[in-house]
Amino acid sequence: MSSWNDRHHVFQQQALNYVTKVSIDDFVHATYCSFNKKYFYGESPKTGCSTIKKVLIQAELGKRVDFEHLEYIHYREFNPFLKIWQVGDLEEFFQREDIFKFCFVRNPYTRLLSCYLDKIQQDKFQSQQIKIQAGLRPDAKRTLTFNEFVELVIEQPEIFMDQHWRTQYYQTFQTNIEYDFIGRFENFEEDFLSVLNRLEIDAHQHYDAEKSHATQADEKIAEYYSTEIAEKVYQKYHLDFEYFGYDKSLPE
Repeated sequence: MSSWNDRHHVFQQQALNYVTKVSIDDFVHATYCSFNKKYFYGESPKTGCSTIKKVLIQAELGKRVDFEHLEYIHYREFNPFLKIWQVGDLEEFFQREDIFKFCFVRNPYTRLLSCYLDKIQQDKFQSQQIKIQAGLRPDAKRTLTFNEFVELVIEQPEIFMDQHWRTQYYQTFQTNIEYDFIGRFENFEEDFLSVLNRLEIDAHQHYDAEKSHATQADEKIAEYYSTEIAEKVYQKYHLDFEYFGYDKSLPE
């Protein structure tokens, strides 16, 4: 009989076919599977993922859930999704035509600014990594400017980037996963309702727009971006711009 280590080794070897510049742990953390509703969701933070997971959790449980704290949605230990290592043979799983594979993406300019406004300016946990990189104590009270944040992000190798600002192409494992649907944050409600319709999930029962992490980044582009900062962001995230078809020009 094969040992647990043998089975885990098989999973890791298979997982290597689906990750590029991302760790296997991140692959496990950022993927959500259901044989009940027959889907695979590749998560990219700051693209409506809190709303998506809240709805999917309720649909999986078959009832409305009153989350005392929104962060509970993100605790993998307490939600009903299958982890990717529980689906069996990965190649077979991703080739199944009855499994609907979807993800959501966002304009890299507004996504990065939203990360800054939510995680760095509000001094949340994710800011500690950036502060240490900047030569500060993780509990330092000084708030980094957006320009400083961009400069530090540019220096980070892809595999060490926080998932909130990692290049979405790698964060959603586009290299070897053929998605059935790639939704856009800019058209979130229409695209997400299309996903729910495809999964036969009752939107009236489960869907409420979640605004807890909303930063209105789309409305603050001119306030934070200069031509020079925009060029740096474009060079860092050029793959997202090109692959997902976002214009190099700053959104108006």
